[in-house]
Amino acid sequence: MARNEEGEVAGFAGAMDGRLEMLFIVPACRGRGWGRALLEHAVDALSACKVDVNEDNPEALAFYRRMGFEVRGRSARDGAGGPFPLLHLERRPC
Repeated sequence: MARNEEGEVAGFAGAMDGRLEMLFIVPACRGRGWGRALLEHAVDALSACKVDVNEDNPEALAFYRRMGFEVRGRSARDGAGGPFPLLHLERRPC
């Protein structure tokens, strides 16, 4: 979890088994380096080198690409079986 200068939550990340499962930044805190810091911590401390991104989220895809992730595959459905295509990204080396 990251907190801003006032001590309020700016964002959080969660990883499991080498996969980033969630990364959320409060909209008012975006563009200030919180996402980069949380992602770098997840990669360094938790070896989170994989992440799935909704294909309809170009902002997230661009962020992960800037951070060194590359598309390694695609699924037509999300993890719950819904009709939401996912892109599977990976960062090497990890």
